[in-house]
Amino acid sequence: MSLTGQPNGEARNMTTGQSNGTSYFVLDDHTLGYVSAAAPTLFGVLAGDIHGHNPINGPIVLDGGDRLRKATKADFDRFRVDATGHLSGGEHS
Repeated sequence: MSLTGQPNGEARNMTTGQSNGTSYFVLDDHTLGYVSAAAPTLFGVLAGDIHGHNPINGPIVLDGGDRLRKATKADFDRFRVDATGHLSGGEHS
């Protein structure tokens, strides 16, 4: 899966509305995080469930076996992360 250029799941600058090159994903249905266009093989962990990754341990390296899907507002709610400033208007459903 290409992690750059995703039209949905991209973060937007709250002032200008421009993409900042960060896209939000759920990894293997247990970890909410983000991928930056500047480092597309690193997954920054925001939150994980009991089977997921801990953000205290820092980012993880993505490999070909990782399953990523675009994060939605419901995912931010599930992982108890405030989506404000993270998701553009189209992903708040």
